[in-house]
Amino acid sequence: MRELIGPTRWVSAAIAAIALAAAIVGQAVGRLLGWERIRALGAAALIIVRGFHVQAVGVLVCVALVTWSDRRRSLTAVAPSVG
Repeated sequence: MRELIGPTRWVSAAIAAIALAAAIVGQAVGRLLGWERIRALGAAALIIVRGFHVQAVGVLVCVALVTWSDRRRSLTAVAPSVG
């Protein structure tokens, strides 16, 4: 089984650290809800586990959470008043 090694190992470690921090703090691009924090923690765990496919799933979950958080934040943003 392949795992992320070499320079990509450091990239996966950085992504896992970001996912873990998001789970603990509850903040990605925007605020994370409880179930999103649990998913971020799961994504961090998947990235740490050896095995390319498992790590890839963890990275995809982490990217999806950040995208979801950003989309929700932009939808709830208040437009500035004119005048």
